[in-house]
Amino acid sequence: MEKSIYGIGQVKDYEILGPLGHGAYSRVYKVKHRASNNEFALKIIEKNKLTVSKLNRRLKNEITLQSSLNHPCIVKLYNTFEDEDLIYLVLELCAGGELYTQIKEEGRLQEEEAKIMCSHIVEGLIYLHSNGILHRDLKLGNLLLSEDRTLVKIADFGLAVKLKNSSEERNTLCGTPNYISPEIINRQPYGLASDMWSLGCIIFACLTGSPPFQSTSIKDTFLKANDLKYSLPKHLSAEARDLISKLLTWDSVQRLSIMQVRDHPFFASIYGLNVSNMRLSPISRNEITYADYSEQMVSPIKTHDPRPSAFSNNRKTLFESKILPLCTSNLGLTLPFCHPLQHGNLEILFDGRIILKIRGKTLEVSKDGLTVIYEGKSMRLDNMSKHCIKLYKYLENVLEVIRSKTPKVTVKVGSATCMLMWNAPPPNFEVDFQNGNKLCMRVGSDAVRITTNDRDLEVSIMQDYDYLDQELRSIIDTAMNGLKICFEEEKRLIHK
Repeated sequence: MEKSIYGIGQVKDYEILGPLGHGAYSRVYKVKHRASNNEFALKIIEKNKLTVSKLNRRLKNEITLQSSLNHPCIVKLYNTFEDEDLIYLVLELCAGGELYTQIKEEGRLQEEEAKIMCSHIVEGLIYLHSNGILHRDLKLGNLLLSEDRTLVKIADFGLAVKLKNSSEERNTLCGTPNYISPEIINRQPYGLASDMWSLGCIIFACLTGSPPFQSTSIKDTFLKANDLKYSLPKHLSAEARDLISKLLTWDSVQRLSIMQVRDHPFFASIYGLNVSNMRLSPISRNEITYADYSEQMVSPIKTHDPRPSAFSNNRKTLFESKILPLCTSNLGLTLPFCHPLQHGNLEILFDGRIILKIRGKTLEVSKDGLTVIYEGKSMRLDNMSKHCIKLYKYLENVLEVIRSKTPKVTVKVGSATCMLMWNAPPPNFEVDFQNGNKLCMRVGSDAVRITTNDRDLEVSIMQDYDYLDQELRSIIDTAMNGLKICFEEEKRLIHK
């Protein structure tokens, strides 16, 4: 009889304080242990979503590996338990959220801040690689921040594997498209060096606001990575450019090891290295173009100027109080437009003005979003009252939901209707089949939600495709073909 990997515990031992996020197969909540009053992150997995045996093995692998790890830069797994329907993982609470979210919302990091943040990732990888553990899914979304945002921790060990030795190689295709190394893309054997490629992509994203090979499709991302087509902004230091170029090299043998990264001049100010005898290698201009990174974003990561240092006491306050002007010009609606809400209604007039009525309060916003009239009083965006700001942000969320459900491009692919929505970047994409099947996704993500007559599940295109049945594969294939046609039609409309 197989030994259980689960410990002792019950969900009633914890008080749920609020949601933290969700993945393809799980939801994560902030919880408080009733007996100790300690706070944790509780990851809850529905057993009926682990219908593919490979996914079940991945979860068991995650539990076995992560429970054995103990390092300040690794998210700690404290306990696991199960009941009839659910599996529970009690994890270290990283209240600062994902590094991905921070960069998406606040922009690229200043270089000195990036050095500090990335040095934590380096320390975590030194620990993993010295113990023969290959992570295989390093990305911004799997890097979590402590509550004060001063410490980065590596999370999500679902794809990690323990190697027999540092030279052992694997063949499984896995990872996240924006961070996958060329050897994995080309189905070649790979080892610890594939994590180093991912680290190069992470450092690049921290310094620029976007992964180096990001594109509108997984195929294009892979082609760009295979051909090393990326650009380094002029604002990067020579040390940053040199480090990135030595990590994003096609030959995995030539790629820096984690200890070589630690000793690189880029981290000299962190580790107190003597850089007087260190030389930076020249970078071939045939491989890299030194130009400002201006590729159109296909993920919500912003590339605006870096915000104030992470150690500024005012940064969070300034960001949270920032109000961006609303705009009705890209809603794709036939005006005038009226939409009922739970406690009121939304009206967009023929001239683009927005009128929101909620619980007896009225907010009017001009087409450009710069003029606001609240309860008959005209206000500027920077001097709105607290209640007006609350309504303005609520209106912003309502408009985003409308955009996400309003087709910008609609095409037919066989029996499927494919719709690219107005919200962007990145837009939602939905596919409705005549037999009732449905697929939903966010462009730029490889996670898709598929609904059939008897199933409702989320899968990763990259990691799960080979283990899905023919019906699910056919749904994904049709959707990906439809997405490509939608992009072509969108370009045609733009240049019309």
